[in-house]
Amino acid sequence: MNNEVTVVDGAHGSILPTTSETLPIEQIGQRITLIDRVVKDFMQVGRDYDTIPGTNKPSLLKPGAEKLGLAFQLSPTFEVIDRLEQHEERFFFYRVRCTLTHRCTGVVIANQEGTCSSSERGRESAPANTILKMAEKRAYVGAILLATFSSDRFTQDMEDYAQEDGRPSAASKAKGAASPDGAAIFPIGKHKGTAVSEIPAGYLEWCAENMKDGSAKAMAIAELERRSKPKDASPKKETDLVSECERIEGLIFGDEDVSELRTSYMGSADFNGRSDKQVENYHKHLVALQKNEASSDDGELPFK
Repeated sequence: MNNEVTVVDGAHGSILPTTSETLPIEQIGQRITLIDRVVKDFMQVGRDYDTIPGTNKPSLLKPGAEKLGLAFQLSPTFEVIDRLEQHEERFFFYRVRCTLTHRCTGVVIANQEGTCSSSERGRESAPANTILKMAEKRAYVGAILLATFSSDRFTQDMEDYAQEDGRPSAASKAKGAASPDGAAIFPIGKHKGTAVSEIPAGYLEWCAENMKDGSAKAMAIAELERRSKPKDASPKKETDLVSECERIEGLIFGDEDVSELRTSYMGSADFNGRSDKQVENYHKHLVALQKNEASSDDGELPFK
């Protein structure tokens, strides 16, 4: 697209390119009037738009977006710009760009991206085509809101993103039930099926740097950002030390199994039931490994 501002005259369906930094008052009025008439005369609550509890604006649904597209003579085209298809694990992720073009002139009015993943709650068993269509729908609704300047009246379909944020999801749930706190379930790797809120920080940092799976990488980054926010209460000291051990494990070993190393230094692969001293010594060893001052096979077993 060039730097011109493209104005849609809804009453006549024409395109009015202009280099002005502002739109004429009468054109703004025509646009608002057209949206008002479409909503009043042709849209129904529950079919074209709906109010989601806890939101201050109704959510625009696909049928309503299609009516606005018809009124402004906007034709959509879709392009898949990112995809991940793991058929054996039944994991699918799509990022789609929707481009809206004026039917009469062929001028591109707006474009927007939408994503969907089978890791979202309720979509774990959905076929790939269903996931793709949902990504297209989200991109289309977002593009319509941009092109018609109707975001002051409507918001995106929040029901979709409540599922997505049940994390995801994107994406949110992989195979298995949702975690009690509504956190996302990690879709792949050694922590597959684990609530992302329970995954050690070190492993998440490793995923954020190295993971090729776009959805899993995004989940790791989002969880790290969530954890970086200040908390009202400080965790117990022993919980801090366990978390620090897990963080360092993730940084050093990434996706590798560390059960044997834990057992060698604490007598068990599980932190539960270990004494504070055992955890402290294991932590010291991990810190030494970070500094290349020790190796994981040095044969020293402080606890037998």
